Amino acid sequence: MFESHRCVVPASGYFEWQTSEGGRKQPYKIHPKNESTLLFMAAMWHTEKDADKVEQDCYVIVTRGAQDDISWLHSRMPLMFESQEEIDLWCDNEAPMDKIKELIKPVHRSLAW
Repeated sequence: MFESHRCVVPASGYFEWQTSEGGRKQPYKIHPKNESTLLFMAAMWHTEKDADKVEQDCYVIVTRGAQDDISWLHSRMPLMFESQEEIDLWCDNEAPMDKIKELIKPVHRSLAW
């Protein structure tokens, strides 16, 4: 599936939840420091049938290890793209896998929460 079915999910941010020792969950919205920009997250899609046999397109976000400044909150974060060229390459099913794998790298994003 990694060879195809790649897509990009644009978002203003995403949530991570931190659980305290007492079990209380605290949500944190992770977003660009410049709130007028979007995050472009790598994803994979597929089609499945629900209980009524109706086809639905679904996706999952591709993750990587968290960058240092948010690793206190979670050990991983979405793989995000910095440029239109990276987005185009990720979505190109004809792109060589070695080029796709080059996209899966740590890139420090200017994020806030």
